[in-house]
Amino acid sequence: MATALVVAALSWACERNEPTSMPANVPAPESPDPHQAMFARGYYPGRSGQIFFILERGDVLLRKPMGLYRFMHGGPWDYDRHIPLIFYGPGFVTAGARTTLATQQDVASTLLSLVGVPPVATMSGRALELGSVGGSADKAPGAVMVVVLDGMREDYLERYRDVLPNLTRLVDDGASFPDTWIDYLPTVTSAGHTTIATGADPRIHGIAGNGYYDRRTHETRTLFEGLQPSNMMVLGLADVWATTFGDDSVVIAQGTTPRATVSLAGHGRCRPNGRAVILAMFDYQSGSWTTNPECYVLPDYLRTSNAREIWESTERSFRDLTLDSGRAFVTTDLFPEFQIDALVSMLEQEQVGRDDVADLVLVNMKTPDYVGHYYGPDADEMREALAAIDRGLARVLETLEAATGARGFVVAVTADHGMPPEPDLETGRARRFIEELLEAVHQALDPEEKRLLYDYVDTANLQLYVDDSRRRELGLSLDDIAAVVRGFSYVRQAFTENQIRAVAQDSLR
Repeated sequence: MATALVVAALSWACERNEPTSMPANVPAPESPDPHQAMFARGYYPGRSGQIFFILERGDVLLRKPMGLYRFMHGGPWDYDRHIPLIFYGPGFVTAGARTTLATQQDVASTLLSLVGVPPVATMSGRALELGSVGGSADKAPGAVMVVVLDGMREDYLERYRDVLPNLTRLVDDGASFPDTWIDYLPTVTSAGHTTIATGADPRIHGIAGNGYYDRRTHETRTLFEGLQPSNMMVLGLADVWATTFGDDSVVIAQGTTPRATVSLAGHGRCRPNGRAVILAMFDYQSGSWTTNPECYVLPDYLRTSNAREIWESTERSFRDLTLDSGRAFVTTDLFPEFQIDALVSMLEQEQVGRDDVADLVLVNMKTPDYVGHYYGPDADEMREALAAIDRGLARVLETLEAATGARGFVVAVTADHGMPPEPDLETGRARRFIEELLEAVHQALDPEEKRLLYDYVDTANLQLYVDDSRRRELGLSLDDIAAVVRGFSYVRQAFTENQIRAVAQDSLR
């Protein structure tokens, strides 16, 4: 029965026998199939799906109705995984572009090396050569800051150079790594921020996507619900910092979603002998800053800061957006100023960089991602959003310079993922929809009951969750399902969970 169904499905689908190799200009891990190896680096049992697939370059996978999501990252193409990486710090970083191939995993080890702290065992990245004079606590900078520009492609630095004078200064006067690539799949916010913050692969830290399908409750779940860090299976940079330098150091994490902010903050006091670092996350509902008091603290001076008065006093229509929520507010170039106001306030009030103990600040700036999802990477709105962030960055740098004085500081700027361009309809590329993909598989393999695949909400994960009891009833294997998915005209390749798990672990190191 299974063979007949698959043969019928492949006849029904538009089969394409195209090569699975990546473009020559995109580096990838050595493997018989680079996509398979990248999925393996991002695979975590029980959280990842059973079918993993790659769209053709230029296609995007969405959910109906599109709403604020018209563009979607997640794949292996250069526009999704080629990201900036810049280290800036007078006296600690020698200026110049490096030719070294770098990854997100290198950030944590590199910053720890500046303060003379060895990486923990779970960190797979290495300390990049910055030409620094650091390397010990008494020669450490007064403050270290990590800025994650959410959805920031590497090519934005040149494309929008005319409105990025401060980022351009960091590139010109700092150590830039233009050959920085994400080496796992999917390329999403949760996995990206956690990889940056822990220096570990998703297969190690456990945040393998923005969420997972809960087979017990039959619903999509996120991995940092309630601002809880328990699903992050390793220590983060913030945890190591707080443990090493104790209560004398200031550790701050600021962001706009749990999947970005919690991973940067680490476990706080929700781990043995941990301490409550500052976590300030923008709450879309209230318009204020919030935290999880079980694990973290929120300074009292931030509790009076509320963005509702900004968007409610602004004309309700902002370009073609209805400005009626915190989510919409973050999608405008109005939000960066509000975020930077709070960040500068924390730097000043917490006296970051003003004593002999190195402080750590980790920041997620979400606006480029949301602007990219709605308007795309080539829109004027992206230019305006990045210009607003750049203006805010100038204020942050001035604050750090004044605070640290002769001790100096180091800032690392990178991204969690990129963003695809508008699909080129003339070449057959298009917006695809997960509902249609699920319907097509069910039409081919389970036309009567359509229970074979669960409806998993997050399309960026590029994974399908299978109802195994129904699969066995139909006499199907995962290979049968992957064969059908592989036959669709917009799918480059599909793998089963067994194929992903079979990748030799030593080949991923």
